Amino acid sequence: MPARTPVAETRPGVMKWVIETGGLDISEIAKKMDVDESDVQGWTQKRSRISVAKLKKLSTYAKRPLAVFLLDDPPPVQTVPDYRRPSSATRITRDAALAIRFAHYLQEAAGEMMESCGEDASPDMRSDVTVRQSPEKTASQERRRMELDALQRAAKPGDLTGQFEILRDAVESLNILVFQQRANPKEMRGLSLSDGRPCVAGKAQDGIGRTTARSQAGGSDRPV
Repeated sequence: MPARTPVAETRPGVMKWVIETGGLDISEIAKKMDVDESDVQGWTQKRSRISVAKLKKLSTYAKRPLAVFLLDDPPPVQTVPDYRRPSSATRITRDAALAIRFAHYLQEAAGEMMESCGEDASPDMRSDVTVRQSPEKTASQERRRMELDALQRAAKPGDLTGQFEILRDAVESLNILVFQQRANPKEMRGLSLSDGRPCVAGKAQDGIGRTTARSQAGGSDRPV
């Protein structure tokens, strides 16, 4: 008698959360798991019994722990960051979603490290800036506050790495985390998170900056 394939019961809210927050495409999921698109849509609409083998495939593709699929309710939705997107981008893709999740991971890790070291993680941010003010004027005021122009003039001409490190150090002196990470420029050029310890992530470019998301996170590119 053939061995029975283990199955697990999933909740529609959890499956919908995995797909939407992961920037996943239903047709691609169906192809990866060798099922019909209607099956995947059904998982987001009602309780379903799915083989553990297929859940493992989905766990790997979505880069989510297998245990997440067994929750009764979806986890809280993380804050959607402000990010630069080309006008041609129509939705958050899987790669962009992973970049956003990794930014949240770095943000939380940095806050925990500062707390464990007894350091004040409160950002030195102005409270008088509003969205109605000129971005150019506000940026100029912030550059003067950080004495950034004078610092960057001291760097070697054409030294992009040096320029970046000066900018990073000046911003991080305000307790605002700055890091670089790989991203598809057709999807996203950068992002910022304002909840918790503020952070700014820019697109990593070859030859610019020695500090990347990997090194700042302690060596892992694994999203959580």
